[in-house]
Amino acid sequence: MPAGVYHYNILDHALEVLWQRPFAHADIERLTPYHLWVRNASCMLVMTAVFARTQNKYGARGYRYVLVEAGHIGQNIYLISQALGLKCTGLGGVWDVELEKVLDIDGVTESVVYAIAVG
Repeated sequence: MPAGVYHYNILDHALEVLWQRPFAHADIERLTPYHLWVRNASCMLVMTAVFARTQNKYGARGYRYVLVEAGHIGQNIYLISQALGLKCTGLGGVWDVELEKVLDIDGVTESVVYAIAVG
């Protein structure tokens, strides 16, 4: 799979290419303070959330459900990585504004909730 930024399309159950290009170490340094861990990873998975979607169904508690579900997805990524013999680490921090620019999201209606380096 070529280096780049991909979006998971939930309706088509497919990856969409947002843009393709390799990431340089300087790019990674702009996205996370843990760039030394990430720069040799095969990929960085970033979960974002549109909180209003879940809050429309569950009210104010929907915000919490989004975060719980992000944790469940993260745990499954850990389990899959282990089964495939890949290294995996959740990132306790990313530079939100910079990462949201790369992902072309506004950080308000859609925000980064979890990032994981794999491989």
